[in-house]
Amino acid sequence: MHWGDAACTPEAHVALAKGCLEDARFVAYYDEACGSGAIAFPAAAIENAFG
Repeated sequence: MHWGDAACTPEAHVALAKGCLEDARFVAYYDEACGSGAIAFPAAAIENAFG
């Protein structure tokens, strides 16, 4: 939405989502604030939509 339609490819979105899952600090930060799976769920949705 903020990057515009052509600013980021579907493959880049998938790579970004996977990168978020690979950083334990990122996962812990959001899981602590929002509950277990707070990052895993949207990452899976992105991969299902674009992967």
